[in-house]
This record gives sequence, structure tokens and C-alpha cells, in this order.
Amino acid sequence: MKIFFLFLNLFFLHSRCWAFNWNDCSSKVLNKIDPSGGTAFTSSTQYISSFGPCSVIGKDPVEERKLFYVANYESLKNEISRGNGETLNGFLKLYECNSTDFTKKVLKTRFEEIYFHEMKKSFELTSDLIVKFCSQ
Repeated sequence: MKIFFLFLNLFFLHSRCWAFNWNDCSSKVLNKIDPSGGTAFTSSTQYISSFGPCSVIGKDPVEERKLFYVANYESLKNEISRGNGETLNGFLKLYECNSTDFTKKVLKTRFEEIYFHEMKKSFELTSDLIVKFCSQ
């Protein structure tokens, strides 16, 4: 019986078949966004599950940040353009950011550069800036 549970643990929690997938997960989210900038879903459980491309099982911090970014893409885009907001604050907490005010100013200043790209690249640019300026 112990071997069975060990196998389940290794397969389900460490399997790459349920790793975060940018294309599949972001398309699920983006397909639910209406043209007015709102979203057609009411909670994260409508597109984030325990299995599949938006899986939240066994995520490391980088995977959690990606998932948060995709799930809150429009809100983050709006709040970064303004330089403040609850979603942006939550995102910075995932990085354990010490210098949130300065980091928000940097992100706001670089907004056009960040959001000129597709979602994956904009996450990478945002993440790099946060890592760089949060420790200052």
C-alpha cells in the first residue's frame, strides 16, 4: 500500500504532464475576457484546476507567479499602467518585494515596453524588473 501511495505522489506531484503551459492556460483565460476589459468568469476556479495546463498542484514560486500573472493579466496591465492597485500589490508579494513603491514606479515607467509583447514575454520582462528593483 505504501508503494502505491509513493507512486501516486511521484506521478501526480512531479509529473511534467501537468506543468504550467503558457499557450493553453493563457488562451483559456484570454478567451473568457470580454472586449470591455472585464472578465466573463467570477472566480479563479472556473479556469484554474488541479490538473491540466493551469494546474496549481506542486507549483514552485515561479510557476505560481506565472499562474497569477495569467489569471490577473488584464488587472495587472491596468494597475501597472497606473502604478498602483491591489492585484499589483498581491503580485509583488509573490516576489517578497521589499521596495514596492519604487518597483511600481519602474513598472509604470516601462509599461509600453512591457506590454508591447505577447503575454509570455511581458511576464518575463515584468518578472525581471521586479526581481531587479525589489531588493533595492
